[in-house]
Formats: sequence, C-alpha cells, structure tokens
Amino acid sequence: MVLLDPVTLGFLQIIPAIILLLYGWFKQKKYRVYFDILLMTLPAILFYTMFMRNLPDIELRSYLYLFVKLILFSLPGFLIIKYRKYKLSDFGITKKNFRTSLFLGFVILLITAFTNAIIFSNTITIDLYTFFTWSIPLFFDAFNEEFLFRGIFFLFAYKNTKNLVLSYIVSTIITVAWHPLEIVRMVPAVIQGTLLCYLLYRTKNIHGAWISHGINRTLANVVKQVLKI
Repeated sequence: MVLLDPVTLGFLQIIPAIILLLYGWFKQKKYRVYFDILLMTLPAILFYTMFMRNLPDIELRSYLYLFVKLILFSLPGFLIIKYRKYKLSDFGITKKNFRTSLFLGFVILLITAFTNAIIFSNTITIDLYTFFTWSIPLFFDAFNEEFLFRGIFFLFAYKNTKNLVLSYIVSTIITVAWHPLEIVRMVPAVIQGTLLCYLLYRTKNIHGAWISHGINRTLANVVKQVLKI
C-alpha cells in the first residue's frame, strides 16, 4: 500500500473540486456552484483522518465509523443543498426510475461481487455476529460514499458542466483518492465507480448504486466462501 502524508493525501482528494472550479471559471464564467461542491467535500478532507485516528477501539466501532462518515461525507452536502435550495433529485435522491436503478444495481452487483471475490485474498467469515457488527453499518455507509463520489461529483457535476467525460474523470479521481493507493484495491474501485456512474447517468437515481455498493461489501466475501477462492 502506498502511504501518503496527510497534506499530499488531502491535495489528491481536493483535486476534483479544483478541476471543477477551474472549468467553471474559465469555460463557463461561473464558479458558485463549483465552490459549493468544494464546501461539500472539504470537511471530509480536513477532518476524516483526525476522527479515524481517535475512534475508540470498542466492540461497535463500525457504528462509530458510520456516524463519522455521515457527519463528514453527507451532512455538509445536505446543509448546502438546503441553504442553496438545490433539488435533491439533482444528486440522484428521487423516486424517478427507482426500479430501473435497482435492476441496474443488481446487474452491477453481480459483476463487482465476483470481481472483488477474485481479486481480494483476505476473506472475512460472515456469521450472524459479523453481520450485525460489520455488514449492517458498512451497508449504510455505502450511501455516504455514493452521495459524495457519484451524487455530487458525477451527477450534480454533470448537470452543471454538461460535460460527461469531465464528470466521469472527477468522480473517478475522488473515488481513487479515498481508497488505498495500491493496484489491487484501485482496480475494483475504478470498475465499480465507472459502472455506478453509468447507472446514475442512465437513471438519475442513486438508490440502486447505494444498495449495489452496500451489498457488495458483504457479498464479495460470501462468494469467496461459497466458491472457496
């Protein structure tokens, strides 16, 4: 794993917002909406490492992890949405195309679960205890990442830039920046991120991406155990 110091890591994580700011300033002669995107992600960049390092080592630590991610990844976005009066549907939070979103999410789940099962060597045994202490909080935490990586940096960015390639690029960069910088982990993250961006592009609905991402975190390990790979 490539370990970066907090300053370098923070710079990598902030690059997507800077790219959008520069695009808006020079290409569209506007910056407010892209500055809002920067504000949505800045708390996570500034405080995530500090909070993670100070999480107490307790039995239900995963639930504290979920709470911290909720505060840093989702809450700033929702506050700015309310303040600026943006539509939740601009970020994929809508009932429209719900079934199609779930269907595509299921198809993507099959792809990513087998991909992760093959690539990752460590298998976590999923028993009832692990399900409640690990799988459930990580399932709900998947919404935090989908909201930031795809809801904000893909769908909302695409709505404002009207540039599909740019939106894919910034979403991919921020996805990679928030995952361990090693090939074995970056490849599945990019594959999953690209497929889920396509889901949001087709449906404008984030729910299928969230559920697919959340279940994949457990299903990949179940597949490994069933296939014994």
